Amino acid sequence: MNNQGLNGIQADLDQLDLNDEETGISFGSDGSLVLQEVQDESFTLVGRLLTDKPYKFEVFKQVMASVWRPALGMQINQGEDGLIWFRFFHRKDVERILSEGPWAFDNATLLCCAPTSGDEVRASHLNWLEVWVQAHGLPYGYMSNAVLEAIGNFLGVFVKLDEKNATHIPQSFRRIRVRIDVRRPLKRKMKLTKKDNTVSWVQFKYERLGNFCYFCGILGHLHKHCAAAVKSDIPFELWPYSDELRAGRKKVAEIGARWLRDDKESWGDRAGQISSSGTTIQNGEEIQGLTARRKRRANQEMIVEVNASVSENTHMLPTAGPGSQACRDQ
Repeated sequence: MNNQGLNGIQADLDQLDLNDEETGISFGSDGSLVLQEVQDESFTLVGRLLTDKPYKFEVFKQVMASVWRPALGMQINQGEDGLIWFRFFHRKDVERILSEGPWAFDNATLLCCAPTSGDEVRASHLNWLEVWVQAHGLPYGYMSNAVLEAIGNFLGVFVKLDEKNATHIPQSFRRIRVRIDVRRPLKRKMKLTKKDNTVSWVQFKYERLGNFCYFCGILGHLHKHCAAAVKSDIPFELWPYSDELRAGRKKVAEIGARWLRDDKESWGDRAGQISSSGTTIQNGEEIQGLTARRKRRANQEMIVEVNASVSENTHMLPTAGPGSQACRDQ
């Protein structure tokens, strides 16, 4: 191509004005456009599951709705790039769900937040999880709110304290609500240097924790899918993480313990067994017909009373069924 042709192309390029791309439109204070706020009587959460494992979205919808049970209902829709949109119809439903988290589906942690106007919502931006952490081994005199807040900021971002937990002086731990970055390893412990320069170690336990790697300590995958764990020659029992990082679940109230027998007990060992002739045998002695019938009737009446007592206290027991997949443990 000769110089005349090159000069012609350069002249054409000089006439192009690409600055209009940067002009765009403006909703700022000095802009001419006014952003009309939409009056919508709904409230939105957006989230993503912290997993690479495929899952059935319809099953997810049914399970989460049955566990959350919002008073005014909800809508769940699948967005792009793994985003999940939750639409609620009362502010209190949203506040309750956020405060009772973290949640999980099939042991995969659900990361969610309430977006505000102007937010760029992308799955890659959802990397923070609010969780209750128990701080164990705090020395006496180092349980003040200031100390606990500092511990919360060591773990991630301090949110709040459990005031009820703080009022129980004999309690062996303190509960701190924190926001943690799921891209970083979970913190197992913290070195606390006291005023006399002696050292104590504060141990952490996380409540309602989803899947995490026992090798690298990062949420969202298991060690069998971790490249670092697969390449490592360190024995499993020497890995830095274990289930010890999980806070124990609350014990089920044993309201029926006095009537329950050990499952390992054989039927032949039970008192009051009935022989083939219809005679009741107790302690090696036979009890004839009428007496046995009376005892059975008395036992039936006792069972009715026991069942009534249990039914009155079923609200104290954790709900079984699909809700267990969503990890409403506590």
